[in-house]
Amino acid sequence: MKPRNKFERRVLVLAKKLKPITETDEAYFREKAIDNQLFDNGKVTTCNRCGHQFRSLDWKNMKTQTYTCPGCNRKAKIEKTRKVTYRETKYVSIVTTVEDVQVVRMYLMVYAWRLDNMKNGYTAINEVFRLFVSEDGNYAIMARLTHQPSMYIDQYNLNSDIDLRPPHDRYFVAPWVSRTHRITPELRRRGFDGNFHNVIPIHLFVRLMTNSHAETLWKAKYYEFVAGTHSYATNEYWDQLKIVLRNKYKIKDAQMWFDHMHTLEELHLDTHSPHYICPKNLAKTHSALQKRLNRQIQKKRLEEERKNIRKREGKYAEDFKYFIGIAFGDDNLNLHVLGSVQEFYDEGVAMHHCVYSNKYYSKKDTCIISARSKGKRLATIELNLKSMKIMQCRGACNAKPERDEEIRLLLQNNLSIFRKAKTLNTKQKIKNLPLTVS
Repeated sequence: MKPRNKFERRVLVLAKKLKPITETDEAYFREKAIDNQLFDNGKVTTCNRCGHQFRSLDWKNMKTQTYTCPGCNRKAKIEKTRKVTYRETKYVSIVTTVEDVQVVRMYLMVYAWRLDNMKNGYTAINEVFRLFVSEDGNYAIMARLTHQPSMYIDQYNLNSDIDLRPPHDRYFVAPWVSRTHRITPELRRRGFDGNFHNVIPIHLFVRLMTNSHAETLWKAKYYEFVAGTHSYATNEYWDQLKIVLRNKYKIKDAQMWFDHMHTLEELHLDTHSPHYICPKNLAKTHSALQKRLNRQIQKKRLEEERKNIRKREGKYAEDFKYFIGIAFGDDNLNLHVLGSVQEFYDEGVAMHHCVYSNKYYSKKDTCIISARSKGKRLATIELNLKSMKIMQCRGACNAKPERDEEIRLLLQNNLSIFRKAKTLNTKQKIKNLPLTVS
């Protein structure tokens, strides 16, 4: 890519002054970035770092799931597996400077190991992209080409040249391990000491150079708040964050704290009171307030639903006026047609099914009947008025109801009532049809 501005033209010149990675740096990354693993196949345990093998131990009765390898004296995690190969890929970085420009050199480190022929494993460390950041917050990226098309962010063509590239999500990664050589005085003054604390370098450097809020939070060790995902929320709740800083309140989960602030606003509580924004137990307090908010939301929904029910009552009463009031049976078992939309709602809530939410009260040629015994709801029945057939008979939670056969038989024996009501309803519809002149 051709340089688009003065800073990118300067970056091409500065890149020539960078030196290759040293053996000391490579040894540091091999030691710090590779996970120590012990693979136990039930008979033999093998170390993935030195290849040392020893007799399998009784891991189930051990207090910890870590063990010190007798071969290399490294503490390693134990994994019960029969695998004979191991591979991991991680980003590591070197932080350095060229003149007054801060440079982060990102390397793709691949560690591969086989049980049969590699004692210490094979390590490949290749530089894949570089980040250049000036004192005024401008940045440029130099990177290798990637294999296209690829859904992975680490599919680089290692035979291509490192050249200027446009910004892309694949460069927004945080290094697993970083080694610091030099830091510009301006960046050190703003609080950066070489540790990224899992924050993406592009986000961190640009925000530290251009945003005083980010600088304050970083120096106060609120590292997660400087991440790019929280930049907008940090500015929105800056007044509250100043109160947090004054009270020296530690926030372990930034996203939960932002959610907590939003909940406080929804509940119209004081978002400038340390009592609310600095709770002793953030998770517990947030959970309690969220339940309170859910109750308020549910209450509002019920009020809106009641209004909707009142609007729908008239149409249901008009469409089913010859069916409303139909009831038969005795106290031991009786059936009756639901007489209002409110009854549909009560039936749906009590029986935990969709007779109300799926608007069965508005379905033509469908009659909904409730079966009860001594006041207890047993089933909700859907009767098709065209075919006079029972479409479904559901108990609580859509399960098969108690006395299912008895309920169906009682309804079958009284279908004549519904046929008479249907005849009257049809005559009423014909009577209400507008006159036509031929």
